[in-house]
Amino acid sequence: MSEVGFLRRVKVDSRAPMPLYVQLSASLRREILGGGLPPGANLPTVQDLARSCGMSHATVMRAIETLSGEGLIRTRRGARSVVAARRTPCTEVMLSQNPLTLSDRQAVFLQQILEGLRAGYGTASRRFWMNFCAGEAPTMEEVLATTQVRNTDGLVAYRVSEALAAVLAEVSERVPVVSLFQPLAGGRCGVVEADVIAPFRRVLAGFAECGPRVMAAVGPEYMRQGAQGNPYAELYEEFRRAADAHGARFREMLVSVTARREDIRRRYQCFEDALPDGSVLFLSSPLSVGGVDPRGRLRKVSYTECRTTLEGAGRRMTTLYAGLELLSRRAAEMLATPGAWRSRSVVEAQTVRPAAEV
Repeated sequence: MSEVGFLRRVKVDSRAPMPLYVQLSASLRREILGGGLPPGANLPTVQDLARSCGMSHATVMRAIETLSGEGLIRTRRGARSVVAARRTPCTEVMLSQNPLTLSDRQAVFLQQILEGLRAGYGTASRRFWMNFCAGEAPTMEEVLATTQVRNTDGLVAYRVSEALAAVLAEVSERVPVVSLFQPLAGGRCGVVEADVIAPFRRVLAGFAECGPRVMAAVGPEYMRQGAQGNPYAELYEEFRRAADAHGARFREMLVSVTARREDIRRRYQCFEDALPDGSVLFLSSPLSVGGVDPRGRLRKVSYTECRTTLEGAGRRMTTLYAGLELLSRRAAEMLATPGAWRSRSVVEAQTVRPAAEV
């Protein structure tokens, strides 16, 4: 491929409102990413680019510095710039979380996201990053600059703040973005949602056949907060409606997330002992309150996103499981398919019943 032919394809428009160095860097970037300049190839000299595009040497140098900052080219003093070797593509997970306050349980959640992404892409060569956006959300420019340096071709959002969600909606115009659990307003973001209501209704319908006198809910206070993407709140409301529909008395024990686990377990045991036989009990997090019922007096149902919770409680109660690795795997498949990341995908929660009911 001749250098003259390459220079003819590099085009800028002095009448356009966009700065010339931005136009030049964009044109060079398209050639590099499109294969017009393969890794190891020399860029035309600054003098040749300036002469061909009708701009100053300083403007050309600024465009080259931009591409160098993105890792697309390597500059050498006294020599021509060279197209850098292709970097391994990566997918980044965006969170509104301070890593210094990350609990062991939260770390398990994030590990399962990465496991799901690896399985979805089906390759060991891809790199993955966790972006903990604690405090003020980064700007669109900061996110895009990071994706360019890391060769990011996909972002996965996991329960981000409203501020970060707004930024990612803007970013989605340039880089594919898929959100887990909750749709992001605006932009071209995809979403992988968990349908937990349909299987929950089926389970409750089966429990209702035994005519429970009491239906009780146990969990954190935020179960009553109908925030977007909060499946616990949706399940709580569905449970209340089911109690009304079946003429059962509704009871609840909602606790603060800051309460000591020992205190929660003690309160839970007293609460459970007071329930009549055959009651239906909905637990949002069975491992945090116990969940052991050796006499089998109660019909228990729980929901979890965490595989370790499922393994610990799935054989003691009916458990709805919309695991993070399941949703993340679907997100990876969407990102790996051109255009598919803009769509909506629904994963129905699995129903795992106690061994005695299987």
